[in-house]
Amino acid sequence: MDIDKFYREVAKELDDETLLYAVEKLYQRKHDDLVEVLTKRANAAENSQYRDRMMRYLILMGCNTGIEYFIHQIKQTRAAADEFTREESMQNAISGIDDIAKMSYILELVNLRFEEGFEDNRFNGLFSCLRKSLIAMGEKDEKNYNKVKDELEMMVVDSTVNLEMLNFINITLDELRSNFLKMNETFLDINGVKLMLGLS
Repeated sequence: MDIDKFYREVAKELDDETLLYAVEKLYQRKHDDLVEVLTKRANAAENSQYRDRMMRYLILMGCNTGIEYFIHQIKQTRAAADEFTREESMQNAISGIDDIAKMSYILELVNLRFEEGFEDNRFNGLFSCLRKSLIAMGEKDEKNYNKVKDELEMMVVDSTVNLEMLNFINITLDELRSNFLKMNETFLDINGVKLMLGLS
């Protein structure tokens, strides 16, 4: 079967379970027609488990609809996902976001994560997922590195930052700088050293 025909015509006729099975095999292609079908189906889904699974794939495909849905869920629950289902959770998908254009969403989640009373998992919680996303964004090139570093440093200046959030920012900045140095060590000059140390 022509794969484009599947995206345009066949996918929208599948039941939810079959559609999810197909999406699992095809989501990495990030085809616009598949995103459209999945977005419509997720928004119309009455079964919350199916809806959450669909939104997870939308996040993995870089779709704002999935990320915005996850943010809404976090605002409602004020808690991280169940760590025993983390591999299939929307939260785990968040850790794979490396598009710098999505940084505002990640920073919004950082602020939500460190609100008083938020319940996170001890291991592999939202703390870890957000850190991985920010580091992945900053590793792409020097321009992205500077954007992520500058945003995190601005958050430190904010007088509302609590100690746990400050710890998160420092850990993220340290790993970001270390990774940036490793990736650019062959070409590092005095300006690169200053950049890595945050002195530029």
